[in-house]
Amino acid sequence: NIRDYGSQGQQRSAILSLKFAEMQIIKDKTNKQPVLLLDDALSELDLLRKRKLLNKIETKQTFITCTEKRRYMTLDDKISFFYVSKGSVKSI
Repeated sequence: NIRDYGSQGQQRSAILSLKFAEMQIIKDKTNKQPVLLLDDALSELDLLRKRKLLNKIETKQTFITCTEKRRYMTLDDKISFFYVSKGSVKSI
């Protein structure tokens, strides 16, 4: 049971694996690639798992929310950052 015996990073990895499986099922059924929405997805992953996640989502339209930009800055130069506040979106 991953909830009882897995670390937070392992739990997060398991959930992300389920999300990717769900995306594949949707794509197979609709022939359309869904948009992936993740909330602070990298927060409990080690560096290797972070890089694997970013490689996995590289060809998918993905929005990741975060409160700490620095977590993501050194991982990939293909990441764009936006600040969202009170209905306004700004590129940063």
